[in-house]
Amino acid sequence: MVNESGILVAGVDNTLDMYDLRFIKTPAKEQPNPNKRNHQPTTPYLRFGELNYRTLNDMDVSPHLGLVACATDLPRVQLFSLHTGKLLEPPTIPLESSRRSTDILFRDYMNPIDCVRFESITEPYDLLVGSGKIIEEWAL
Repeated sequence: MVNESGILVAGVDNTLDMYDLRFIKTPAKEQPNPNKRNHQPTTPYLRFGELNYRTLNDMDVSPHLGLVACATDLPRVQLFSLHTGKLLEPPTIPLESSRRSTDILFRDYMNPIDCVRFESITEPYDLLVGSGKIIEEWAL
């Protein structure tokens, strides 16, 4: 659950969609048949773009930050806006040499990302990233 009525769903067809549970179509029958010609599934109100993976290992949502982090078979964390569904891109000009939260958008790991977790107990919020034998903590 993203909020009281929103749910984020990863599909088998490399999709990541947001649904509003208040507007789900209720089937006329208790056992809907998705194979019937006139079957109409509920449509998402937000489809996340540019989701690029063969395997989605993990994902986590931070409603406070408005972010979705995806751990895929890519060696880079994919961060999406929870409000627009767009993939966050690194700035075109690298920031000064001190480590900043946007550095995570530049970071390529040696292995695919295995796990992502937002730590949101206290501010500032952090993102924990696991890749191979590495676990890194990123201040956001």
